[in-house]
Amino acid sequence: MRVCIAQNVSLNNHLALSTYLTSITKHLSTQDDLDIVLVTSKGSRPSPDLGQNVDLREIDSDLYSLTGNWSYARNLTNILMEVEKEEHIDVVHCLYPFSSVMGASIFKHRKPGTRLVYDIRSPWIDMSVERGSIPRPVGGLYRTGAYAFERLLTDNVDGFIFITQGLKNHYEHRLALKGRPNSIIPSGIDLDHFAMGVGSRVRDRYGIENGEIVLGYVGGVSSMRDLDFMIKGFKQASDERNDIRLMIVGDGDALVNLKRLAENIGCGEKVIFTGRVDFNEIPEYISALDIGLCHLPDKMVFRYSFPMKILEYLSCGVRVLASSIHAHREIAKDLNGITLYEDLQSFVTSIVNIEKESKRPISGLEKYSWHQIGLDMRELWERAIERR
Repeated sequence: MRVCIAQNVSLNNHLALSTYLTSITKHLSTQDDLDIVLVTSKGSRPSPDLGQNVDLREIDSDLYSLTGNWSYARNLTNILMEVEKEEHIDVVHCLYPFSSVMGASIFKHRKPGTRLVYDIRSPWIDMSVERGSIPRPVGGLYRTGAYAFERLLTDNVDGFIFITQGLKNHYEHRLALKGRPNSIIPSGIDLDHFAMGVGSRVRDRYGIENGEIVLGYVGGVSSMRDLDFMIKGFKQASDERNDIRLMIVGDGDALVNLKRLAENIGCGEKVIFTGRVDFNEIPEYISALDIGLCHLPDKMVFRYSFPMKILEYLSCGVRVLASSIHAHREIAKDLNGITLYEDLQSFVTSIVNIEKESKRPISGLEKYSWHQIGLDMRELWERAIERR
């Protein structure tokens, strides 16, 4: 099977998207009967090694401009035509936004034997407005026009992938699926990388005593995540028990303000800010925690996303305390070890009632391995190919 995977993003400039693209492509490249062409935008640094069966083509483009997206779509069409001359393309796997579908649709009109799969992993149109990429005064007009154009393009699509059931529900009345094959395929996790460890070196480094319970957040320290909620809740809980510490692992635009908040409300000595940590060291930091925190506010940008952070905590044997948004409720139905809180008071109560427990592996994570994600993706490709 010859498959082209296309997304207007570089493999090294956008952490979440590049990690997903790199990980799934590396896994798929190990399958001898797959011939993969990966078409991305060109990054500022050399792209990682993706395996022998991957032909990487890069395009000078910009994800955040209309001209950049049009450039990607136009060049993608040209690349697909070149690849088709070498050997027939069975499937073009288009990841959001729709510049990949645009270029693939033009190609399909010339080569109708190829099947298109549209992989939507976020409500990206709404997110463009919520993140400020599109000015809010024209946000409503942009949403209407973008969804109309996306629906027009997806008339050419033979199969759909959604990252969560919530995202599929969000799109069902916006795109006419018309009985076409579709699957819910979450993000994957490297279970070998995120494995149960001791974490004692990290605890020793920050002077954490054996009897102390460490709550921790590992990830981007972004102002959009409202992480001050954790600081305020931790302060209230620490007033009721003195054996808890809070560790925030990561960097971002909210880091300075969070440090200032912790000092101002009187819990600075109990909150550890590590700053940026190398990806290879993340499992050791997670293993130093007793409870992993996944606080996300109920905003469109997060509501239907997939909580990778929760998988990383659980894979390291760490229990999770997470905000009760749609995405977290979905995964809590599937996996044990997750406690949800509704508001600040229930967050504080959950912390006050925590008991120190030995870490234990969580069953059911295998379905989120890159191996299983790859199998699920192939199954959808095959259904799209069989579609008449």
